[in-house]
Amino acid sequence: ADTARRPSRPTSREPWPSEEGVASDKLVLSARVVTEDMQAFQEHYFTTDDGRRLYYRDYSGPASLTPVFCVPGLQTNSRVFENLAPNIAERRRVLCIDPRGKGRSEYDTDPNNYTLRRDGSDLYQMALAAHATRGVVLGASRGGLAGLFLAAKAQLVAGLILVDIGPQFELSAVERLS
Repeated sequence: ADTARRPSRPTSREPWPSEEGVASDKLVLSARVVTEDMQAFQEHYFTTDDGRRLYYRDYSGPASLTPVFCVPGLQTNSRVFENLAPNIAERRRVLCIDPRGKGRSEYDTDPNNYTLRRDGSDLYQMALAAHATRGVVLGASRGGLAGLFLAAKAQLVAGLILVDIGPQFELSAVERLS
């Protein structure tokens, strides 16, 4: 039996062929692929108040809108945003941090410095180093929790986009992480 061929790059709400070749009404989203002609980033380092050298990527989008601070989860670094950041940077500046001990940031030998409070402080110091006075935090997993800590302590946060932090969390558990 002939089956309908699925479009290679759907771009709008189109009928999607079912396995029997009959169109069904499913939302089809287009996916952007980062290519060499898309916006590049600049690499920067800053020194924290406790002397650690941390890394961030600066995707320099238009400065007229509030920038986005991308904060990765526990086992990732700024590279996790390398497909998303250039797309956001078409409309606004994007700063992606490598948390301490991850990616290109310096490792901290004191395990007591790997806390959400410290992550929030590092994010704040990155924003200051990048001359960003306010920003929207896009935090994935632990990065989202660090964004919550930053929002509670500083007027820097204009908004939060929380990805995969869980449907609920116990304050006592978060305090233990801090």
